Amino acid sequence: MIRLLTLAYLVATPLWAEPFSGVFGTDDPPEETCAQNPMTQTLSPDRRRISFHWDRPVESYTGAMITDFGGTITAMDAQSLTFLRDNETRLDPDGALILWTMHLLPGGAYCYTSTGWPEEGCGPPYLPCLDAPPIS
Repeated sequence: MIRLLTLAYLVATPLWAEPFSGVFGTDDPPEETCAQNPMTQTLSPDRRRISFHWDRPVESYTGAMITDFGGTITAMDAQSLTFLRDNETRLDPDGALILWTMHLLPGGAYCYTSTGWPEEGCGPPYLPCLDAPPIS
């Protein structure tokens, strides 16, 4: 029975979901680099939630210092993951809560776009921290 459940989980988990989990850093802002304060991202087993964690506080868009936040995944494919951040208050030009999309880049990096931003361009890239311990 356990083998069947394990097999069912493996079959139901898309292999491309893994690039969205890991340890990442960015040069902008400089306090979120791999060396200073990398971010750990994890997906829930059912791939409906994403969570973000830093060891040291970072400044949120509200000005509050945070070490964690999460979001509900609204779409995911082999090249992108879109989520609604928990407790999001910002609105897009149409008055809806903004959504965030992570776009995969070469080398396992990604960048963000948001429905609240102009359509062109991506935010600064988040790069995989290659010397980070594996996520359990």
